[in-house]
Amino acid sequence: MQSDTAQQPITSGNDHEQVKEKMHDPPDIPPNTEHVDLSSTMAHTQSAAQDWRSPVMMLATFFLGVILAFSLHGYYTRLDGKRVGKAEQQQNALSQYLWKTIKRTENTVKTIDAAFDALHSLLSFLNLEVLSKFGFVSFIAIIAWCLPFSTVITPATLNVRIISHPSTQLMDVPELQISNYTQFREFAYTVAANGNDLQKFLGPRTVLVRLATATASTGQILQLPFPLTNATYSQTFFAPFVRCENANATVASQIDTVAARLKSDLDPTIKEISNHYLAFVPALSNTTSFIPEIQAADLADPNGAVNASNQVWVRFARSNSGDGSIDVSQEENHRYLVCTLRNASYHVRFTWTNGKQAIDILDQEVENFVTYATNVTFSSSDEANIAYSAFMWALSTQIVGQLSFYQDVGTNDTTPADTNANRTYSLVSTNLKQTSLIGSSDLNSFFLKNHALGISGRPSEPFSPQRLQDMDFARNRTLDVMIEELSVNMTIGLLSNPRFIRTVSTNVTTNTPQNIYDYHARNLVITYGIGIFFSLVAVILGLHAFRTNGVSYNTSWWTIVATTRNLHFADIGIPGRLDALPQDRAVAATVARFGDDGFRFVLDDH
Repeated sequence: MQSDTAQQPITSGNDHEQVKEKMHDPPDIPPNTEHVDLSSTMAHTQSAAQDWRSPVMMLATFFLGVILAFSLHGYYTRLDGKRVGKAEQQQNALSQYLWKTIKRTENTVKTIDAAFDALHSLLSFLNLEVLSKFGFVSFIAIIAWCLPFSTVITPATLNVRIISHPSTQLMDVPELQISNYTQFREFAYTVAANGNDLQKFLGPRTVLVRLATATASTGQILQLPFPLTNATYSQTFFAPFVRCENANATVASQIDTVAARLKSDLDPTIKEISNHYLAFVPALSNTTSFIPEIQAADLADPNGAVNASNQVWVRFARSNSGDGSIDVSQEENHRYLVCTLRNASYHVRFTWTNGKQAIDILDQEVENFVTYATNVTFSSSDEANIAYSAFMWALSTQIVGQLSFYQDVGTNDTTPADTNANRTYSLVSTNLKQTSLIGSSDLNSFFLKNHALGISGRPSEPFSPQRLQDMDFARNRTLDVMIEELSVNMTIGLLSNPRFIRTVSTNVTTNTPQNIYDYHARNLVITYGIGIFFSLVAVILGLHAFRTNGVSYNTSWWTIVATTRNLHFADIGIPGRLDALPQDRAVAATVARFGDDGFRFVLDDH
């Protein structure tokens, strides 16, 4: 039972004092307020008109979210692998529609300015004329503003990565001219001989020797000119190649003979204890067969090299496994190589990625042996041989020479012990020391003994730190492999010098870095799948609650106030509903005033 004060409505009118007095009268709270029976209230609740808007809105927003998730998946799928648009693309599309709309309608300058500024300022959308007359333009601008939110809503779903976009175009690239007989003078020195009927080959030009030295010392192809920093093209051309093979018994015997002659030609005060490496160019041009008197051509003397050859003969002492002896006079098993100059067909792919060079030999066919250029005629074949012979000469100067141990046997020595203790030394008399070939595993025997010779007793490490560095540079490869590689590197490295090339037009594939979208559908499915699942659970529970309760509520201020059952509010609202949705119109129109003792309501007598 409520008090009289609660039963009498507070009237509105001109008598403000009366209203004020009634608003401050304390309510007469019945003693049994705490034990109010709500059974009748629930009965009224079940029979009250249900609000259909809440479940419909709940289902609609759920299905809208599902549709948007699938739409986003479809949109990202279309973007996947496509080039990322430039910053001005939205502006271009917007401008096209703007001008199209401006041509059809009349607009104030203020409206046009706001429309053009839609991509840069949100304040443009406050102009109602922009929204009414430029509706589609406004829609495009809103989409452009909303696109960045995709990176916040679905992180790690749509990313951007860089790829190389290939395109092919004709460009000028260098072509090697060593097989072009008209260009032989760019590679070699010659003079006329025998009344100008013949030519005398004097050796390679200095630029060719420098190129050979640089290539041998770096152990790789020199940097070539490139059409673009990201480019690829292929070429097929004829050029020199040096092939190394095991020598037969006859050649091996001839090499030993030359080694013995060089040993005997030493100064009498010097004794060769052992020879671990010997390489020389045999003078074969004036002989028809290998004879014991064969000589090593002196490449430093043009006259001595007249009867040279396009071959290099090599003998080396390969260390026996586990041999750590410091006896430098011990001779290991000798191995013999014959390296000959050949003509070869190269099919090469040249690639540059951000300026970094990569050369791949796709195919190589080694063809005929190239004869040495001696007393050559003015024929095209002989003149082509001159350029090839110059190439072989430049390569040979990098590897000819010796690695040996010697003793000084001067007259001041009184005993062999003094000589062995104080006058034994090694000598590297070859340009091999300035090349990557010095680290070849075939030369370990020499450096093993050389390291042991310089220290007393057995060394803790078989090789010096310098030797270990050279070995690492050579990557544990043998001489035959490294000499052949040197010839290839020199051949392709000729393209680095403008004297040895001409430019030709070739199809070049250029690779331009581009940003493309990279869509990870799995991430989106997991993220949205979890969200949709729990949303569906919430919707099912909500529908069940609505069916059970018969009414629905929201979190508005009035719903919270009404459910508290404050006695001040007993005279307003619909009895038994606890102000469930939909809200009564009379309640919505009630005037509320906030005073010292809380809210009071001014009710209309009507």
